[in-house]
Amino acid sequence: MSFERVTPFASVLGTTGIRYILLDADAPDAVSLLHRDERKTAAAPRVQRPAAARDTRPPMQQPPGGQRPVQTRPAQRPAPASAAPAQTVRRARRRVPVDAWPADWRKLLGNAQRAPICWTYAELGLDLTGHADAQHRDYLNKLLHSLHRKAGTHTFWPCALPEGPDLTLVPNCDIFWSGLQELGVKVLIVMGSAASNAIGLSGWEVRPLHTMRANGCIICFTWDFAHIREDMRRLDTISTFLNATCNQLGF
Repeated sequence: MSFERVTPFASVLGTTGIRYILLDADAPDAVSLLHRDERKTAAAPRVQRPAAARDTRPPMQQPPGGQRPVQTRPAQRPAPASAAPAQTVRRARRRVPVDAWPADWRKLLGNAQRAPICWTYAELGLDLTGHADAQHRDYLNKLLHSLHRKAGTHTFWPCALPEGPDLTLVPNCDIFWSGLQELGVKVLIVMGSAASNAIGLSGWEVRPLHTMRANGCIICFTWDFAHIREDMRRLDTISTFLNATCNQLGF
């Protein structure tokens, strides 16, 4: 008894080559699956192809409706996170009116002078509120004198202010950028990654001796004081970098 006599669905299976299943007796030798491999082996010995020559592509799939087969491709794995280029994060600036600032920020703005070039670093909020570091003052004096710019070219604006009895520095990104606009700043000098993170900038562009444009300013990145202390020659390198940048920009 052939399978196609058992159920009408056998006619569908027959199109795929399934014609003899659950037979009462052995199937004819011409279509017997039992001796098929033996006949192929006897007719032509199988030759093992070298591993390098094997076709590792997936088999062709036959879609319904007689359409042309479509070659399937293995799913591609996403690149690991470490292999992807680091993206620069530029936090959107939100203009905050001065009358909405906390009192300590408004007081600093009243004491700051308008200038086209502004400096900031992580500890500047301490230096401007009675907790100055003498070493910071010495390094900045050397840098400012080496730039040979006229008076009124430079100003200072903090990215964070101290709060509480332990003087914890708390950044305020929106007030920082709003303050730069109030001061008419065109070039911003950011010393160190802690300061760049505090004002919402990070990524591959944020590194010493590199410039970028963000929030209406040309931003120059330098080392922080800790790295300058490790190698005092960096003061000369920073001076050369800033002089070239300011000359190019016309400041």
